[in-house]
Amino acid sequence: LVHTEKSAAKQRKLREQFRIDAGETAALFLAMKKKCAIGIDDGPGIQAAKVLGIPFITAMNVLTELCEQGILNQQSALAKLDDLQMYGRYHIQIVEDARSRIKKRR
Repeated sequence: LVHTEKSAAKQRKLREQFRIDAGETAALFLAMKKKCAIGIDDGPGIQAAKVLGIPFITAMNVLTELCEQGILNQQSALAKLDDLQMYGRYHIQIVEDARSRIKKRR
């Protein structure tokens, strides 16, 4: 990603507007420039993606999709969900929704 004064100013504005870190800002800015989706789990970053119209996916989405498609079995998916719950900063309702989706997969 080429940094110019103009792009740096846009990134600063984005960071201030949504109160996100430099990493999330750079990822969002790149997704806008490349017109592609972004993988993000940071709450304010997700809000920024929504407002900016940037498609996004979270780790929970990836995990439940892999299970629903049969790529991960239920036992593995639940173990990985436990890891995400332990190491991530997810609201309990998000975790329980994912757990419910995984358990529906037989």
